[in-house]
Amino acid sequence: MTDITTNRRAFLRSIAGAGTVLLAGCSSSGSTTLRMGAGPQGSATFASTQALQKVVNENAENVEISAQETSGTGPSNFRLYDNGEIDAGGFDNFAAAEAMNDSGSFEENSVDKIPYQGFFYVLAHMYVVARAETDIQTTDDLAGANVWLNPPGTSVRPPTDAVFQEAGLYDQINLFEMGRSDLPGALEEERVDAAVVYGVNYKTLPGWVSELDARFELRAVTATEAFRQAIENADGTTFEEVDTYGWNQDIGADSAATWNLGAQFRFGDGVSTEAAKTITRIAYEQNDAIIEANAIYPEYSEVSDMTSGLIADQPVHPGVAEFWQEEGAWNDSWTTGEL
Repeated sequence: MTDITTNRRAFLRSIAGAGTVLLAGCSSSGSTTLRMGAGPQGSATFASTQALQKVVNENAENVEISAQETSGTGPSNFRLYDNGEIDAGGFDNFAAAEAMNDSGSFEENSVDKIPYQGFFYVLAHMYVVARAETDIQTTDDLAGANVWLNPPGTSVRPPTDAVFQEAGLYDQINLFEMGRSDLPGALEEERVDAAVVYGVNYKTLPGWVSELDARFELRAVTATEAFRQAIENADGTTFEEVDTYGWNQDIGADSAATWNLGAQFRFGDGVSTEAAKTITRIAYEQNDAIIEANAIYPEYSEVSDMTSGLIADQPVHPGVAEFWQEEGAWNDSWTTGEL
């Protein structure tokens, strides 16, 4: 099992020089600069990190964010953090559990450390849509069809694979692997029949799905009882029936059976208590400004809303924990990491 930052490498680093643990990096202004893994352009994480960067950099005196485009908030960002290439960023809970347990994507290539938990910023509701001109009506019809499940390395792919494997469909579909930017062309050329899409935070669709909405006539694929049960049974996934929000077109269903993925902004052990606390405080106090910069971003009506994605058995960054404690949103059953 992988330790969270309190592993032998972190221990040796702290002995070698405690001062190196305090700052992620210094800018010319003397403030701490955090390299935050932001996922790929067009993703909900990229938009959320950009918005957080804008508001934090406008309001903080002691810390600034440098958003780094990465291939995904799943295994990719955990490996970048483990390699010392980012200090913080967007990390999904499915990959966090796998990284902690050396399972799934990390079974043969584990990481030595993962960053401490921070605060919730996205909940993705995933389901399948098909080109309207196909005969695909239910998930049973996906067998033998050309299906796109999102690119490998993106955060939504591992839980999607888990659901399709649990449903017995993974080996029955013709799996098409391509980037999100290539999907519209594949749909237009009828090389792809169905695709997994998602809505974000009960609000809207990410940019790449909105493009599909504008260009193609699509239909929601009805989940059979067996597929719904597969969502319930797959490790690390959560079932929810949600409204098919965000679409400009009628996709033929008012609701969909979804498998959900939560993600948090996490902070590593090289991020000081003060820096993480400042970012958390600004994210809460300037929540409206972040939403103005990115409409997808969630509303924090109460400080407790920031804790929505917390994994009970993983520690919280000391700076985030300190802010929650001061605001009365801390649960004594949670643990705090050490720097």
